[in-house]
Amino acid sequence: MRYFFIFSLVFSAFLAGQSVNAAEVGETPSMNSKIQKLKRRAEKLHKELSVLEEDLLYPASSQLAVYVSMGTASLDMDSIEMLVNGKRVANYLYSDEQMTAFTQGGIQQLYLDNVATGFIDIDISIKGKQLKGKGDDAVRYSGQVTQRFHKGNSALAIELVIDAIVASSSITTKLVQR
Repeated sequence: MRYFFIFSLVFSAFLAGQSVNAAEVGETPSMNSKIQKLKRRAEKLHKELSVLEEDLLYPASSQLAVYVSMGTASLDMDSIEMLVNGKRVANYLYSDEQMTAFTQGGIQQLYLDNVATGFIDIDISIKGKQLKGKGDDAVRYSGQVTQRFHKGNSALAIELVIDAIVASSSITTKLVQR
């Protein structure tokens, strides 16, 4: 009996709270629309702040971006290691899905950072295997690309294009300034 009395008190308090909320329903739509407007405004301000933050952290005038693409489908890259001015800045291992994307024309952003103006030495090491027939063993290959670029007051974009494998199990590549 005592539990029934406590339960009925809690239930009546719940119903009383519901009736108070029902009285406020007339104000809810206008308050709700104001809240939605504030949310949209906050989201817009957050996007603008993110763009400004990116511009401050990575100003276009000091950016160096390096991209990787492939010109042949007979290569299966295992890894790429990149050095800028003798310092390792990127080391990447590739999955089968990523290699499929490369063969379908995909491009990977390997590196993006701020660098000072002047000369920049870029060294890239590539390792992988050449795909032959289904039953044949793959031939291992490796390649090294070293090139010096001059970074002026504008952004510098470089693309590493992996072309083909030559007879000596090394690859032909080129670094192209875009």
